[in-house]
Amino acid sequence: MEDCFPAPSAYDLKTRLPPRCVIETTYPKSHFKDLESNVSFYFSLGIETYLVIDAITPQKKLRKSIKLHLWRKTRGKSYKKIKTDNAGYFLLPEMNVKITAQQQRLIFADAVTDEILRDSGQLGEALEESEKRVEAEAQQAKIEAQRADIAEKQAKIAFSDGIQKGRLTEKQKIASNLLAAGIEPTIIAKTTDLSVDEIAELSAGGLNLD
Repeated sequence: MEDCFPAPSAYDLKTRLPPRCVIETTYPKSHFKDLESNVSFYFSLGIETYLVIDAITPQKKLRKSIKLHLWRKTRGKSYKKIKTDNAGYFLLPEMNVKITAQQQRLIFADAVTDEILRDSGQLGEALEESEKRVEAEAQQAKIEAQRADIAEKQAKIAFSDGIQKGRLTEKQKIASNLLAAGIEPTIIAKTTDLSVDEIAELSAGGLNLD
């Protein structure tokens, strides 16, 4: 029926065109009516397609596997009972979908792309999974950024330490040359900013200048 029709409500065929498709679900008290007399009744109203979702037996038991029955108006004088396609689907062109049943579950698919259409529960689960995945990816990105920051700081510290060590080694070389020239350790200390003890170690050969 048209999108503007407010359901649930009475449907006045005197003022509205009949819906193109009617879908009934069986009920124990109306089981015969849904599968038999309604066929001719809906045809008389000018309805093009009639689908019955037969999930309940006349004995009020839930079927282990839902049965689907589809009738479609033909150019003749009655409905024609339609068979499923090779994949087991009934085509509902009025809604651009295909429908089949697996056990007690109804499966809908896009009539053109064959994409399986999710119900509200499945969409909710997919959305929740997507949100968890996005949150996990954001957390992982945060951890990676922290690791990169730590690595950068460590690299800066290592670079600074390397420069300091390089300077110290150069000073040690200068001090060693001054010692070899017979310059007093106190004077060398003032010149190179090395301590007297460090110069004493140089004098005793305790530091490796290579």
